[in-house]
Amino acid sequence: MDISKTQFKNYCKCKSYYALDTLYYDHKINDEEKENMLYFLNKMFNEAGDDMVKIPNEQLEAMLTYYQETERLALEEASKTFKKKFEYKEKTTEQKYFSITDDFGNTLYTYLDGYNEDNKITIIEVKATTSKKFLKLGYTKNNVLYPLFEKNDNILSLKKNLSEKDIRPLNRLYDINSDCGKYMFDFGITKYIVTQSLKKAGINKEVNYYLGILNSDYIKDINNKETEKLICFVDCTEILKDYIPIIHNLYLEILEYTKTKEYNIVQKSEYLNICNNCEYFDICHENLTQKNSILKFIGKKGVGKLKIKDLIDLGYYNLKDIPLNLIDDKNNVIQRNAIDNHKEYIDKERIKKEIDNLEYPIYHLDFEGFNSPIPRFFGETPYTQSLFQFSIHIEKEPGICDIDKDNYFFLPHDFEDHREELIKEMIKTIDLTNGGTVLVYNKTYESTQIKKLAQIFPKYSKELLLINSKIVDLLEIIKGKKSEGINYYHEDLEQSFSIKKVLPVFSDLSYKNLDVKNGNEAIVEYSKFKYLPKEDIEESRKKLLKYCGLDTYSMHIILKELRRKVR
Repeated sequence: MDISKTQFKNYCKCKSYYALDTLYYDHKINDEEKENMLYFLNKMFNEAGDDMVKIPNEQLEAMLTYYQETERLALEEASKTFKKKFEYKEKTTEQKYFSITDDFGNTLYTYLDGYNEDNKITIIEVKATTSKKFLKLGYTKNNVLYPLFEKNDNILSLKKNLSEKDIRPLNRLYDINSDCGKYMFDFGITKYIVTQSLKKAGINKEVNYYLGILNSDYIKDINNKETEKLICFVDCTEILKDYIPIIHNLYLEILEYTKTKEYNIVQKSEYLNICNNCEYFDICHENLTQKNSILKFIGKKGVGKLKIKDLIDLGYYNLKDIPLNLIDDKNNVIQRNAIDNHKEYIDKERIKKEIDNLEYPIYHLDFEGFNSPIPRFFGETPYTQSLFQFSIHIEKEPGICDIDKDNYFFLPHDFEDHREELIKEMIKTIDLTNGGTVLVYNKTYESTQIKKLAQIFPKYSKELLLINSKIVDLLEIIKGKKSEGINYYHEDLEQSFSIKKVLPVFSDLSYKNLDVKNGNEAIVEYSKFKYLPKEDIEESRKKLLKYCGLDTYSMHIILKELRRKVR
């Protein structure tokens, strides 16, 4: 059996993954386990034979060129930093290959992004993440962060003379599910394979391991005179030494249950953290995917001293299963009553107060952004939401707004930098001379983007900051302030207050029939502007305009219905 590094990581998730994955690819069923296996196969493929498990990730495919470019730039920078030659290979199969084969004929293998060998070996693993998560890892005292890593030029290293207070953040590097630990775990598998392979070949050279990542302090300069380098490196050599026994023990465990192909689905909370992003989650945890699943608990904290994981272990898979006398949080009581009575909850007084404070005209505003790992335009950092589109619906008086006539928008015809045009068009459309309100859904996003635009284009900062000062959050009107509790709830929301969930509760409008249904699909559609001919770009523009336009018109509809309910 050949096991790639990716497969190894998946097999570490739980004992069922290997068996389900083998069944998915082989479709081989033994007679004695036929009935059980058919159940799983019917979950994997529908009657038409469509794949219900390995669904293509279009956003990942759209961003693939940027990830590849990140890898190329990282190895180019590694050649300069370490004064060694690291060759970039676009095809994984052309990269440096290491493998180990055990006594049972199983081969564990990996390919290396960057490899150089002279008197010692240097290995580079590139990840399209940023340095921010590593730089903020540490302990805090008197609101001062004492980081675990020190940055010297563009290399991050563990600080020397670690104290007792450093132990807790240090342990997160060995938590395979933590922000930083998952990258160390991945690299730890590489080290395990490389170490065993070199040992078997009788090679006794020093090996250094570096994670190549994006520098979160990098800002793209208009004249390409950057003070920071785009790529920085995390020295993982010392950290990975302790991963050898961890990986070895996991490998032995995997070999044991691959022999038996264990299909016993373990409905234990301990697996939830590692299973949430697993393609087989719906198969293994069917009772946690039903309507009003306990995973849809508002706040996801639990009841009293019992956390969600404790409730699952006690057999409470649905919110309706929990005894009423255990529920002690106000929001969860509201949620449970809405489910039991099939009746919406609404705090008319608080909602009416918020609506009465709105000043007309109301400019319903929504942005779409492209978060490239490599900054595209000046002033941007890695993963900046580079705005390319806005939609504005103007409601001049309460309840009066036409979906077409009152819609104003901006969307370019190519993949170039049109941020300044977007700003000018937005300022022209949102006329606050005689007052008004800028209504958004989740103001954190829109407000953050407007402030960033004001920094990058200071000559428009006065107008942009005025727009920002007039922002009111419709989400907050519905969800309520954290200190006060929710203002509105309907059982169909299932804990989510996203506009895609809220809209069907208030109207017959839906995103289901749109070609672009969500923000991820908008990113995919916009990314096509790079290579599509003009006539096809126009078709993509129509799809994006309908999607973003529905976002802003939905806000008008929701506000109109809320106004009616509290009248």
